[in-house]
Formats: sequence, structure tokens, C-alpha cells
Amino acid sequence: GISSTITSGMAAGSIFAGIFGESYHIKDSHSQLGVLLSLGIALLLIFFIGDPFKGLIISQMVLSIQLPFTVFLQVGLTSSRKVMGEYVNSRWSTFVLYTIAIIVSVLNIMLLFS
Repeated sequence: GISSTITSGMAAGSIFAGIFGESYHIKDSHSQLGVLLSLGIALLLIFFIGDPFKGLIISQMVLSIQLPFTVFLQVGLTSSRKVMGEYVNSRWSTFVLYTIAIIVSVLNIMLLFS
């Protein structure tokens, strides 16, 4: 839990700093704000969810909603010649990756509604 919390905070700091065109640095105010927002929301959730098992279920549901956005974005970026240059995915790899992404997304939607 501690490892993923730290990673989450650093990712939020990197994203928030990137919005302002800066690189992540913990002494930068935008990076600090991103870390504090991420960890602050997590702390609030800990205080308001009394049952840890229920909290785990809720967090996994949120992750399953977020996963398709991340997967499709990653496949799109690695399939872009503009972004990846000579290391771009082949058409076959792109097809396979999008197929897997669609399958995972459909399974997540089915799980969410079950």
C-alpha cells in the first residue's frame, strides 16, 4: 500500500507539473500541489470508509473504470510515428494491442454492471 501511495503521489505531481510545462521536482510548487492533492484525497477516503474491504472493492472499481482510458492512450501513443519515431508499433502489433484493449474494456464493463 505504501509503495503504490508514493507512486500515485509522484505520478500526480508529474502530471500536475506537466500541465504547466515543467518537469517533476519535489521542490517545485506545482509538483508539490499535485502530490498533496493525490495524497489528500486518499487520506479523506481512509477517514470516510470504515470497512477496509469495502474500500478495496471501491478502489478496484474506480481503477477498472480508469484502465481503458490509460490502455487506449498508451496504445495510441506507441502507435504514433510522430511520438515514437522509428520505434513505432507495427500495424500488426497495433491491431493486437487494440483488440486486447477492447476485450479488457468489455470485461471491465461487464464486471462493473454485475
